[in-house]
Amino acid sequence: MTKITSSPLAYLRPRLSEDAFHGLVGDVARSVSQKTGGDPAAAILFFLTMIGNAVGPQPHVWFGGAEQAARIFAVIVGDSASRKDTVLAAVEDLFSRADPDWYSSRIEYGLQSPEAMIELVADGSGDCRMLILESEYQRFVSRMTRSGNFGPIMRNAYDGRTLQISRSRGGRSNNNRSVRSSTPHISMCALITPEELSRIYPVLRAAGGLETRVLYVLSAQQADTNPFAMVRGEDPTLVERLRHAIESSRARVLEQSDPISRELCLLRGVQPPFAIPLAPTLRNRWEDIVNRLPQVKPDFRHLASRGPTHVIRLAHAYAIADASPALGVEHIDAALALWTFCARSMERIFGVPTGSLEPQVDPKRVGRLFEFVARQGDWVNREQITNLFHRNVTKTDLDAIIDSLLDDGLIERRVIQTSGRPRTEYHACGSDSDPFFVSSYPDQSRR
Repeated sequence: MTKITSSPLAYLRPRLSEDAFHGLVGDVARSVSQKTGGDPAAAILFFLTMIGNAVGPQPHVWFGGAEQAARIFAVIVGDSASRKDTVLAAVEDLFSRADPDWYSSRIEYGLQSPEAMIELVADGSGDCRMLILESEYQRFVSRMTRSGNFGPIMRNAYDGRTLQISRSRGGRSNNNRSVRSSTPHISMCALITPEELSRIYPVLRAAGGLETRVLYVLSAQQADTNPFAMVRGEDPTLVERLRHAIESSRARVLEQSDPISRELCLLRGVQPPFAIPLAPTLRNRWEDIVNRLPQVKPDFRHLASRGPTHVIRLAHAYAIADASPALGVEHIDAALALWTFCARSMERIFGVPTGSLEPQVDPKRVGRLFEFVARQGDWVNREQITNLFHRNVTKTDLDAIIDSLLDDGLIERRVIQTSGRPRTEYHACGSDSDPFFVSSYPDQSRR
């Protein structure tokens, strides 16, 4: 196995199926990853979140008794070596060229409060779209929770429900004005490290369901790149394809209304309701889709409870990127591949070192041991592991720590026969991960 040269997170990162690299989305992810050395999975989720916000709340997919627009809350989890911020900047640059009006006016950096968010998408503001772009998710959560209603407002924003606040005039509580957003279309891209996420996770749980509405991607660096060689600007072909996809989606929505309604919608900055049709081959395949949803470990099932909704929204965003007139099987396949990656990322992020383990296993020690083994890049023996904990761990506890990593497929064990007692050694592996993302580029891996 190749010795890891960056972060142990590369060993934790799940395998991303080639199905997720569908169409324009895949072409952008490959281009961004090759240019920045960053994670293509992060590029995919950033791209889908941005295009879903840029096109607006229409068209939607009618699913589960509700309109599901391509609204996505994405949180990329990685250390400083993962280049998640560089990947985000590259995807931003693509949208700044393809849709400069949206990029210059509808992205909000460093949002201060839920109230400020509602005012920016309020009725009469001329635009209900907003992409929250937060380079420090921990800081964002801390700011937003000061208002006391962070959880309900963010849940309603994800669901597209009416948002409303009251503002006092002249400092008088009995002289209020109501600020209302009837059709909010709010998406989010955020960055955070695993350590920061473990600290704010209790706050997210207290928000009452917000954590189930977030897609997590465990991001790791793919390769070293020369920062001087990172030339600004995307392939003009990708820019043109993205511009065509966005304009086609908006035009298709307006084409469904009569000329007068169309002009009124344009003047008011709103879109008429329009449900994207399902391809005939997809209509009777829901049971098959459900059966393909990933099985999540019991400790994390509550986090994956919105899996079907995530799949539909992601598939919708893939269809928008294709400029497709209908939601097809290929979009569901791509969305299932990405959601599976997100579900596995979630297990890894919260499983080491912050997940629920057996009572006798200290999760901090599990994380410490995994990081030690992964950073070695070679087999380590029991004596080295014992020395790691300064011989302050009993044999029973140490066995439990090692067994928890073995059970999760994060390390492997071998026994070396010697002239005396056999020597047991351990190596970081990851049950279905690849340290350098060979699975993302299968053609290259065969060379």
